[in-house]
Parts: sequence; structure tokens; C-alpha cells
Amino acid sequence: DINLTGVFLGIRAATPTMKAAGRGSIINISSIEGFAGTVACHGYTATKFAVRGLTKSTALELGPFGIRVNSVHPGLVKTPMADWVPEDIFQSALGRIAQPHEVSNLVVYLAGD
Repeated sequence: DINLTGVFLGIRAATPTMKAAGRGSIINISSIEGFAGTVACHGYTATKFAVRGLTKSTALELGPFGIRVNSVHPGLVKTPMADWVPEDIFQSALGRIAQPHEVSNLVVYLAGD
């Protein structure tokens, strides 16, 4: 529920203030699963694809009000949720698991003017 409903409720709560200001930036956190999918991970994958679609449709709706809407789709990030994944089997463009600050730095960049 949090993966999609939480994103929807956050957008709904933030939109009136941003519309009144004539500007704003919404950044939704999704996952690489919103592009790729994974075997036997159907529920999670479906919600992350849904966040991607919600982001795109919301961007089209709110763009005319000066509100940017983006989503970030990180791969595996070194958090307690990923502790079970052995690093030696993980492959990525970085050649390693991403660190949380690398994702947050991107979010800060997207939020800026």
C-alpha cells in the first residue's frame, strides 16, 4: 500500500500549496523494478511500475502550473532492506551497491531550481 498509495497521497497533499505558489517540484521514489521487473516479485514490481505511470501522468497534469514531477528509480541501495543481497552477485553500472547519499544527492538536484 505504501509504494503506490503513499505516493498518491503525498502528491495530493502537496499539490494545492504548489499550485498556489505557481511552482514546485515533486520527486517520487520508485525502483529499477519500475523499468525492469523481477521474477517472483510481482507485487513490488507492479507498484513500482505504477509509481512510474503516476509520475508521468501527474507531470502532464501539473506542468502547466509550473510544477515539475519526476521519479527516481535506483537499483540496489545499501540499506537494511538490502542487507540480505550478497554484493558479489550484484551487477550494476556502478559495479557496486549504491549508497543512500548518492540517491539523496540526485533528489536534491531534482528539487532545485
